[in-house]
Amino acid sequence: MRIDIFELKFKEKFKDVPLDNQLFYNVNFGIRYELGNPYEVDENKYMKQVYFRSITLFEEIFCDTDIFHLIVDKRGNKNSTKFLQKYLNNKELRYKLKYKKIINCDLNFPENETNRFYLECNKKDIYYKKLLMSIGNKDFNIQPKIKSDEECYFVNLQKGIIFNQYDDCGVDIVASSKELIHPLYQKYNSWILQYDKERIDSMFI
Repeated sequence: MRIDIFELKFKEKFKDVPLDNQLFYNVNFGIRYELGNPYEVDENKYMKQVYFRSITLFEEIFCDTDIFHLIVDKRGNKNSTKFLQKYLNNKELRYKLKYKKIINCDLNFPENETNRFYLECNKKDIYYKKLLMSIGNKDFNIQPKIKSDEECYFVNLQKGIIFNQYDDCGVDIVASSKELIHPLYQKYNSWILQYDKERIDSMFI
């Protein structure tokens, strides 16, 4: 799918919501889940829970036949695709990676350019468990890990759902309608981040 077509379909599903790290706070329907237990002092046990929860939630959303877009943002003037190739099970997909440069208006980031990579794929095409673990390891001295200037989004345009694990602390799951994520809300209610729980609960009342 061409980038312009993706952006058009994205706008049809999510209106003018920007795809960025404030995604949860810019949508009408979303859930913010806590991955790591902040009171756990054993790093191995802490990371084991992070991996378990992120993979469990991902597999609840994406079935084997779903086609989705893996969107990776890299801040700064770095447009190499090598960082993503180690997560490709289907190596032919490296020739289908699409790329766009975005100029940021966020003054919190001195590097005002973002290189955005688009890959249309399914679960079997990528080592998604390895990628989710790498995101969880982002702020730890554990391999594999993604870099601090990288952000990943899994966008299912057909279902109207976005999965954005930002680090070991949590994952945002947003949707174009609350019915799409209501089963998740019920099944994994105890995993919801307490800080935002009142806001999240109000969506489903």
